[in-house]
Amino acid sequence: MKYSIYISLFCFFLVSCSIPIDELPETKSKIIVQCEFSSGQDIDVYVYKGVGLPSFESLPEVPDSINIKMYVDFDYLAIHQTENASPHFQADFSAIPGQRFNLNIDMPFEGIEPVNASTIVPLSSNMNNIQVNLLTDTIIDERRMSHVLLNFNIEDKNEEKYFELLIDRVQLAEIVEPVDTIWHEINLETDKVLLDPTKDPVRGITWLSERRSFLIDYYELEDKNISIPFSLDSPVSDLLSLLRYTLKTHTKDGFEFIKSYEKTKLNYQSDFPILVSNIENGIGVFAAYNQSVTDQVISH
Repeated sequence: MKYSIYISLFCFFLVSCSIPIDELPETKSKIIVQCEFSSGQDIDVYVYKGVGLPSFESLPEVPDSINIKMYVDFDYLAIHQTENASPHFQADFSAIPGQRFNLNIDMPFEGIEPVNASTIVPLSSNMNNIQVNLLTDTIIDERRMSHVLLNFNIEDKNEEKYFELLIDRVQLAEIVEPVDTIWHEINLETDKVLLDPTKDPVRGITWLSERRSFLIDYYELEDKNISIPFSLDSPVSDLLSLLRYTLKTHTKDGFEFIKSYEKTKLNYQSDFPILVSNIENGIGVFAAYNQSVTDQVISH
């Protein structure tokens, strides 16, 4: 149970100045912060102490005392500790684009250096001119593996242009009405698409195996008309699928954290200092993002 709580936090990740973390002495603990929040949602903050992020090999320690303060546009924001087993704090506040958040944490009885972090909520971005081309289908044991090429461009008004794209397949069911046929979404548990191993990597796009999403570095793209190949696994009996695109707009530092975190494969330790963090004097991330959701129905 303990393991599942810690590991599940990393599916929930995600800023101001980037601080590459130097090698940390094995005996010196630091404050670890995990907080990625979106416009329109409550803000969840997880706080630990240790020499590295949680992993299967090294779980962080739960501190005995935590003082945490949060500010939005320099106004104090009430934040309370929940009853979860992990050190989880929550601010019942719905952030809006353009707001700046500051976070201060100290552990007065731990002898650990206090930490600070800040982030700004970006504007949401939208996918335009979406086109899906089904390239090939392979059928094995009543399952269809479709190789798909997604083409689109991004409408964005942020100065920083860093994105993450999640693609889910939602199963649809046919219901025949007296006049027409209506397709209804029937499953709440969506299936994330897979990286297409038959295609070469696209410059500026990084597949994140842990998050099962695509990081899009707009500045590295050779073509702003973006093309992403992926694989879609579905039952042969399904005639239609709904593709749900969730486009996350990150700050630069939130983006850098995610990209470097992927390289650690949940094994960040003091002797593996490749993680980029915006937690001054500490480890982890405090980052806001925004997102938009677009649905598209495709036929098989």
